[in-house]
Formats: sequence, structure tokens, C-alpha cells
Amino acid sequence: MEWNATIGRTFRLVCLPLVLMALGGCQGSEEATGPAADEALQQGKLSVDLTDAISDDFKAVYVTVAEVQVNASAEAEAGWKTALKPSKTVNLLELRNGLRAGLGITELDAGHYSQLRLILGSQADSSVNMQGQAHAFANYVITADGAAHELKLASETQTGIKIVQGFDIAANETTELLLDFDAHASIVLAGKSGQYVLKPTVKAMESNQAAVVSGRVTSAADGQAIAGTRVSVQVQAEASLDLKDQIQIVASTTADAEGRFTMFLPAGTFNLVAVREGFATFAQKLTVEASATASVDIKLTAAASGTFSGTVALADASLELFQSISLRQVIIIEGTATVVEVTSIQMSDGGTFSVQAPAGEYQVVTSSSTEATQTTTITIQPEAPCLVTASIQGTVEQGGTERLNISF
Repeated sequence: MEWNATIGRTFRLVCLPLVLMALGGCQGSEEATGPAADEALQQGKLSVDLTDAISDDFKAVYVTVAEVQVNASAEAEAGWKTALKPSKTVNLLELRNGLRAGLGITELDAGHYSQLRLILGSQADSSVNMQGQAHAFANYVITADGAAHELKLASETQTGIKIVQGFDIAANETTELLLDFDAHASIVLAGKSGQYVLKPTVKAMESNQAAVVSGRVTSAADGQAIAGTRVSVQVQAEASLDLKDQIQIVASTTADAEGRFTMFLPAGTFNLVAVREGFATFAQKLTVEASATASVDIKLTAAASGTFSGTVALADASLELFQSISLRQVIIIEGTATVVEVTSIQMSDGGTFSVQAPAGEYQVVTSSSTEATQTTTITIQPEAPCLVTASIQGTVEQGGTERLNISF
């Protein structure tokens, strides 16, 4: 990956283990405050870096981070203090496969901090974007046609993005936090309104506990690299009451031109899933330990694909309301039938989508921010479109023939 020298800001690019996610800046420590007066003379340092999961929908996703605030209080709405003021505009899609942007180091009083919060800015910095132009907006996307579209902030985002993840600052030591800003899960695709909405999904990890997983995706037939493969690490949370929450994406990335990928993970056992048009879905178990490294080679087998497409129609066309569509498949992993997510979409009223997926039977899980989760089963035929229209007051059409009710 090349970093354009004209971007006009300094990034620290590293491929070392880090785990939790947090956004920060490059200001001094004069505003940093801490948890307890009796610890005021005992200080450590907080280092904050930014990374990103994948998004195939855009050429660039820019966000402007104005402040990083920390909270040492047990009160959720009290005790917020500014720790960093980066005022930086960053292209999230440049931060893949182990690359991260250093956003600042500051001193904090030693002690436990219960959560942190990102404040997104309303004015971009003075750098230029990937097209060599001044930023048109503070937060925006560049679509495949090269057009810039402002990201409207969801109401819950306007007061800051809360990350309820505690961390400790030890005297004379540095705590490194990594903020993983999942662009794919954070952006609601435009519908009839033509507006894109930012509903941020951000996670955080402490770098000294992170595992680093890397590998290469190749063809099982000829060993050639398969660039552009989406590689994700998932958890099947069957105990979750809501079906939409039974698949959780822990981390994801896209294989580069050489088929190589890298991800930061917490310790645990997961499902490693790889998806690429023209190949069968790949899935296997993956167990990693804290601070460890793991190497995984993925070999994909060619398979026929079909098209999964549809239109979102919502009874309430409010910009705040959107529909999530998760396309899931049953894969046998180590002799056990396991549900994995092949792709997902977040879209507002009137939006249309079209994705390629291996031929076969799928579970479609649809949910909105205000209505109950619904599910139906579809079959994607090779080279044959499978049309699905999801409506809060409507039906699902399969293959243009069979009608299945999924009333919300």
C-alpha cells in the first residue's frame, strides 16, 4: 500500500500486535486529567492508534477526529475529560492489513478509566484527499464514480462515539490502545434520500494483549494469489436471543494484490471465513492466544456464483431508519454445521443492492433499528439473479416467482 506524501500529515505505520480500538490525537498533556486526586503525581502514558476493517462500497471513507475524551467516573454521563485533540481527517480505507495511523500520545494520571469517547469534527483539516483536492466535508465518502458524498451523523453520534471499554494507566508505563473503526458496518448506504449516514461501529484493544493473524489467499487449483478476498473472523453466538446478533464480526480485512492479509484479534476461538466471487465460501476454526502470532494459508476452490439483489422499502422513510441485511450460509467446520455470514448490507429506504455469492442455499436475516428481526431462506442459482425485496410492510420475492411474507 502506498501512502501519498501529499496527504499532509504524519502517520505512524506499524504492523505490531495491538488489540482494542480507540481514536486519539497528537496534542500535549495539558488537558489530560485522571481518576483520583491521591494518584495525581503518579502518571503514565496513553498511546492511541487507528485502524479499519474493510468496505468494498467506496474508494475512500474520510472521518475527522476532533477530540478523544476519557472517563474515570462510574457515572456514564459524568466525568468526561479531553485527553487528545487531534483535529485530523483520515481515510479509513488506507488502514488495512496491519497498517495503522498513530494519533497521539499523552500523559494521564495513573488509575482505571471506564470508557472513552470520540468526538467527530465539523471541519476537515488542511490536507488533501486521494484525488489531490481539499476535503469537501469533514466526514464523507468517495464512491466508485469519484463523487464525494457527505456523511450525515446519526443523532447518537452527534454527542460523541462512546466506546465502553475500560483500560488502566500504570505509573511510568505506556498503555497502547487501537481503535478499529469498521467502515463497512458504520455506513448506511444511500436510498431515495441520496444521503449516507454514519452510525459508527468502533472497537478497542490493548496492543500488548493482541494476537496477530496473517496469511495468504490462493487458488487451490493453480496456487495463484486471489486478490480482493474478504477475510473475516466471526463468532457464532447461538445464545443471543435476537437472530441478528447470533453472528458477530470480530475483525475483517481484504487480501492485497499478493493475496496477503493481516488482522489484530483478541485471544479466543473463532471462525475464519473467506469470500470471493467465483469461489466457494471458505471457513475453518481459528484459535489464538494473547500476544501471539498465527499464520493461516487459505486455498479457495472455484465454484459457480449467482446474484443476490433487492430493494429496501421502509414504511418510515426517516433518515435515521435503516435496514440491515445479512446473507448467511451453513458450512461444515470440523464435522459441525456452522452458520457464517457471507456479506451484509446497511441501507436506507429506497436503496437497491446487488452482490455476487456462491450458488447455494442461504438464510437472509433482515432487521431494522425499530422493528423485530425477520428471516427467510433463498436459493441462489448459478448465473441466475435472485431478487429479494425486503419491506417493513411488504414481502420477499424469490427468483421473481415465489413470494414469502416477512412482515415487520
